[in-house]
Amino acid sequence: EDFFHAAQYPKLTFVSTSVKKIDNETYKIGGNLTMRGVTKPVDLDVEYSGIVKDPYGQTKAGFEVKGKVNRKDFGVSFNA
Repeated sequence: EDFFHAAQYPKLTFVSTSVKKIDNETYKIGGNLTMRGVTKPVDLDVEYSGIVKDPYGQTKAGFEVKGKVNRKDFGVSFNA
């Protein structure tokens, strides 16, 4: 059986509940992360990287998102 039990839980989702602007390029986003059927609140640090045009002429915004979760809170372990 695989680490995430992907056949039973094919999606990991994050639903934001709050966004706080720290400065022009930094944000704190709070929300609920659902993994393997377990939902827990998490906070993420977001840094805006800028806007570019892709090869098809579409405008894209870039962001770097960082956060930590305890996988055991979601029932994910090597012996799951």
